Amino acid sequence: MKDLCKVVLLTCLLTLLPSVTKAQEIPRVQILEIKSKVLKQDRPIIVYTPRFYDERELVSYDVIYVFDAQNREMFDMVHAAMGFTDKPRSCIVVGICSPPYPEQDYYRNSDYLPKPINVEELTLTKKPNAENFRKYVTDEVMPFVDKVPHDIRKICDRAFA
Repeated sequence: MKDLCKVVLLTCLLTLLPSVTKAQEIPRVQILEIKSKVLKQDRPIIVYTPRFYDERELVSYDVIYVFDAQNREMFDMVHAAMGFTDKPRSCIVVGICSPPYPEQDYYRNSDYLPKPINVEELTLTKKPNAENFRKYVTDEVMPFVDKVPHDIRKICDRAFA
C-alpha cells in the first residue's frame, strides 16, 4: 500500500511539475520608469510582452510604440488588438507616457510642439520641446527596449542611472 501511495504521489508531482515551471503563459504589462537625461525628467513607459515571451529566447519581436500612453485606454487598445491579427507572431508594445509637470510648466503639448521660429509667444505651452522628445524616444527609449532581456522583470533593476 505504501508503494502504491509513493507511485501515485510521484505521478502527481511529475504531472504537475511542468505546469508549475512554465514561464509566462499570459501576456504581461509592466510600468517602468526611465530617468531621462535628455528631458531631465523621470518618465514612465508601459511595456506589454506577449504570451510565452520568456520561453522564446531566440524569437525576435517587432515593437510597436504608442504615444500618449498616459491615456491607458489607447495603449490597451493596441496591445488587445494583437489577439486579432492574422500574423502568427505577436509584438512587444511600448507605451510612451507624456505626464504633466505643472510645476515645471511642462505639459503633453510640450512634447509635440517644435520651437517657433517667427512667433514669440505660444498659447498652448511656453516650453515647446519636440526636438528633445524625439531624442528621448530615439536615443533613450528605443535602445532601452532593444536591450530588454527575455525576462523583462530584470528591467526594473536596471533603469537608467
